[in-house]
Amino acid sequence: MLVRRARLEDAREAGLLWLQLLMEQAARDRTRIPDADALGRWLNDFPYWVRDEYARILVAEEEGRLAGFLKAHVRSVAPVFVPRREAYLEAIYVEEEARRRGTGRQLLRALAKWAADMGPLAIRLHVATHNDAGRAFWTSLGAEPAALELCIEPVRILAACKDV
Repeated sequence: MLVRRARLEDAREAGLLWLQLLMEQAARDRTRIPDADALGRWLNDFPYWVRDEYARILVAEEEGRLAGFLKAHVRSVAPVFVPRREAYLEAIYVEEEARRRGTGRQLLRALAKWAADMGPLAIRLHVATHNDAGRAFWTSLGAEPAALELCIEPVRILAACKDV
């Protein structure tokens, strides 16, 4: 398994892995259905991400094909907080047949090295509440909950607050 920085020619194959991630997420969260042009948008933006010094797309290559990827970027916290930079892990995905073989950990090790060089104090990420395997993975690495993101339809709030 070779983990490396993505190249322009990885755009389509990495995009197809990203679509697999979106489909798995959609199966758990019906509010996150990929748009029909999701891959087109990925392909359009990919060259910018690959060239951006504050972004990183890493791929796990196995026998000449991509078995996983991650996408992250460095960001600053809102100016109302003490200045601090974080690396935000936007997406990580490993194909089913490459899971539980250290692929995700290798991708994350490469991300952590890059983040350490860039100076962020933490790597922030989201994991779906119903993604038990994902939550267990992050817990095994020592990640701790920092927030709980909730979702509710406006009509439910209106119904619950109708007497106010």
